Amino acid sequence: MAHHVTAAFQPGPPGVKGAWADGADAERKFRGFLGTYGSQEGVRIVLWAESDGERERLRTWTKDRGPVIHRKAPPHRAGSTGLVRTGFRKFRL
Repeated sequence: MAHHVTAAFQPGPPGVKGAWADGADAERKFRGFLGTYGSQEGVRIVLWAESDGERERLRTWTKDRGPVIHRKAPPHRAGSTGLVRTGFRKFRL
């Protein structure tokens, strides 16, 4: 199974994307994208799981709506709190 993280800054294809075999690595990158891009107007950040060519959204972030959890992502590695700080809001993914 592959995991993808994408960040789009306007309608259309993503401007930043990456893929990881390990779901925990992809989730960590998703949180990193939130810290880097999450406060930009119009941003949409998505964590996907892909298996047999089919993609499933796990999490989505937009500045206007904040986090949307479509399905629980793979468990965190030891030592990870799962907390994300973006601007002045703090929430648990």
